[in-house]
Amino acid sequence: MAAIMNDLCNMSELVGFNSLVKGATYRILTAHRCMTPQGVRLFLKLRTHPHNVFVKLPHYCVNIFTVSDIDKINQHQLLLNLSYWGKLPNGDPIFIIRHKGVRMPTSTQMRAIGLLGH
Repeated sequence: MAAIMNDLCNMSELVGFNSLVKGATYRILTAHRCMTPQGVRLFLKLRTHPHNVFVKLPHYCVNIFTVSDIDKINQHQLLLNLSYWGKLPNGDPIFIIRHKGVRMPTSTQMRAIGLLGH
């Protein structure tokens, strides 16, 4: 199964965070650490409409989930949402991951804490 997942991750077209709608919430369906030519990367399968997509997270996000977290996500025991909010001045994406029962912040709240420009 791991070899099939690595092949899928390596062959899948990268959907960048720019392809996601700023402020929209996406359910994380699966999470996988895969070996790529650039090293180990974390891929998330997100529920979008009309199709689900894979997003390759930046290098610094490889270890945001433990192996146990990944297993729980993939077995639908840990239900998480991801929200994308644009990029920092250095180009790193701004995203928030929260349990499905916790509301995502609004644009006003994001501006208040300084994560969004005015």
